[in-house]
Amino acid sequence: MSFTGKNGSSEITKRNSLVLFIYVIVKWTVIGFAGIYLQELWWWRNWYFALPICLVAIIYARKYQKGKLLSTTRLKGIPRLYISSPDSTVIMGCELSIFPSKKQLNDCLKKINHAHPLIANIVKIDESNDAYFVDVDTDAFEIIQYKGQSYETITNNHLKEEWKLERPLIKFIVNELSGDSCQIIIVANHCICDGKSMVYLLEDIAAYLSRGFIPVANESVTLHPRHLKTRHWLIVERLLLSYMNLKVKKSSFKLSQRVLSEVSTAYWKCHQPKFQSVSFDKCLTTKIITAAKESKVSVNTYLTYMLYESQLKLSEKASQEEIMISVNLRDMLAKSPGRQFGYFVTGVRISLAGFVNVLKSDTLKYLQISIQRKLQPKSISQGLSAYFLSPIFLDLVQLNKFGFRSDRTIQRFIAKKGANKIGPAFAFTNLGVIEINKNCKDILSGFLPLVLVLDNIEKYVSAFTYNGELQVTVCYDSALISKTYIDYFLRNLTELLP
Repeated sequence: MSFTGKNGSSEITKRNSLVLFIYVIVKWTVIGFAGIYLQELWWWRNWYFALPICLVAIIYARKYQKGKLLSTTRLKGIPRLYISSPDSTVIMGCELSIFPSKKQLNDCLKKINHAHPLIANIVKIDESNDAYFVDVDTDAFEIIQYKGQSYETITNNHLKEEWKLERPLIKFIVNELSGDSCQIIIVANHCICDGKSMVYLLEDIAAYLSRGFIPVANESVTLHPRHLKTRHWLIVERLLLSYMNLKVKKSSFKLSQRVLSEVSTAYWKCHQPKFQSVSFDKCLTTKIITAAKESKVSVNTYLTYMLYESQLKLSEKASQEEIMISVNLRDMLAKSPGRQFGYFVTGVRISLAGFVNVLKSDTLKYLQISIQRKLQPKSISQGLSAYFLSPIFLDLVQLNKFGFRSDRTIQRFIAKKGANKIGPAFAFTNLGVIEINKNCKDILSGFLPLVLVLDNIEKYVSAFTYNGELQVTVCYDSALISKTYIDYFLRNLTELLP
């Protein structure tokens, strides 16, 4: 397993020789004094006491070092779940006022690879069904060229992507437009990135193409409950998850490309992803921001309220449903990943029961309180409980959910979690205000919608504000929901503008 690449991926910071020399001297001095002290203890002089202690210390030290090394390469939790999920593709792009050649874009990606190592990683599955990111030396990224195609056409072509484990889980598209301009579009497996990561990567691509700017690499960080600044040890939940892991431990199942292909083919035979967008000009966007301030709630809460009210007009049962809000955890981690390309989000579910037939101000207040409660460390830790499920368990959940297996324990788990039916009325991701880096302002003219379709969620709504204008995109499965329904949903949304 390789952790370094020819292009500088996953670079390990080298110590200065003087610092290393001082470190060695101090280390062995401390060990020497510790040895002198221990020699005075009677039990330490007896080998039947000292030997077991040394062996245990060595085992734990090696385990710690191995865990520290693999913590940035092993997939766990939701990212691991996306490996065996057919609906794991996420797409976003930007518009540039230049048209780079395929070679220019490939050279650009090689230069910025050190800051975003996951763009050159593949996934390896070991004998215990654990999945690892493995860095590969690559001189050629997968770059696809289009000419004059609409963004909708391109997303329709690639949302059904069947990912190959032996290749990086990301593709780049250059869509040539008129007047020496183009669209740079990223197609990636959700396990390696979130929406904010795609914004950062697009900005770094534009900055290099514009001014040859090379981003600074941060120390590699991954999302895990133990990496949170403030974490809660959910003992009961951990015990239950450990028990469930034991129930499937003896399973001989191992994830393979053949299994992934079968699941993907069967899933997309009866699903058809689509999206629709609506843009609000600077005046309307300012009105939304002002209304949020006057209501003493965040803009994110106000947008969630508008989506809820729009849903309520379409379905009276909306008051009994749930909504899901994506939470960016970058600032909640003990070590900040900065602008690193990776998966650093979780979803919090909010029940809508009790919101109906109340005043607008009360709805906003209750919604704000509900969101704030869900953002407490204990709730965030509970939301990341899937990170303690074994990879075999996660894979069996997917196979049972899509009808490829029938395991009693897994079926009960799926029924309890409601994973076998359409869940939240909508999931909402707000990327916030996108402020462009000065190194790419001269060529980056706009961003394209964040598009993905999540199984068991009726609508996935994404939003961002760029250049003072808010854009809202609704992604849905046209095999389950009609275009007319989405049209009404967006129309209701615009009618709710303050």
